[in-house]
Amino acid sequence: MTELNVCFVGVGAIAKRHIRNLKKVCEKRNIYLRIDALRHGDYDTKETECLGICNVYKDCSEMKKVYDVFFITNPTALHLETLEKLSGFGRHFFIEKPICSLGQLKRACALDLTKNAVYYVACPLRYNAVIQYINWKIS
Repeated sequence: MTELNVCFVGVGAIAKRHIRNLKKVCEKRNIYLRIDALRHGDYDTKETECLGICNVYKDCSEMKKVYDVFFITNPTALHLETLEKLSGFGRHFFIEKPICSLGQLKRACALDLTKNAVYYVACPLRYNAVIQYINWKIS
């Protein structure tokens, strides 16, 4: 059985949706999914167990392994800082939009990205008026 080790940074509503979806996909594909979380502040232990989260870390210095995928789903203002801190701990990154603010753009461009890693920025546009118009036009 294939194994997938992921870590969610922030476990709000969006992260919970990603966790549920990821669990379904892994179950269908017979992939063992191990989920850890990096979160600051208090959390509901029972909810954490229901989500299938194995370990919860308060700081990245507590993490002892490299993850296959990091899901950066914490508050938007922290996305870039999180990516900078965790780049050495992950093989691939799923980042909620946006990665940074305009004021952080130079810092973002200077990121030392890992070669052969995938950095996916989630940006669902299907409900965007422009995308709807294009769909309507080509249908």
